[in-house]
Amino acid sequence: MNPLTSLLVPDTALMPLLLMAGFLNIIGYRKPAIGIIVFVMIGAFSPMFEPIIESLFDALPWWAVLLLVVFIVLQVFRFIGELFLGPEVWGSFFGGVLLGSMRFVMPLLLLLGLYAVLR
Repeated sequence: MNPLTSLLVPDTALMPLLLMAGFLNIIGYRKPAIGIIVFVMIGAFSPMFEPIIESLFDALPWWAVLLLVVFIVLQVFRFIGELFLGPEVWGSFFGGVLLGSMRFVMPLLLLLGLYAVLR
């Protein structure tokens, strides 16, 4: 087992995860089943792709790496939210969170812009 998946799940949980993915596929929840299978496969094949990913992260500027990490984290939250809440509820929740964060960030950006202009 490689360090990537050992941080997230123990070795003994991989087989029950695959069984759960099969059961979810049987009862009709294909999207979560595919997500679980992809998670296990990424863990299994990540040592093979580690040099490629490492060289890609080394070549990118820090802000692009930060944006990529934020995007991946948001996608994981979206997947978990859709799994437990459903796509409609998750979309409404995420829209409310984005609106609330923009209400906080926009005045700060306006003040920062005014400071830059008046400076």
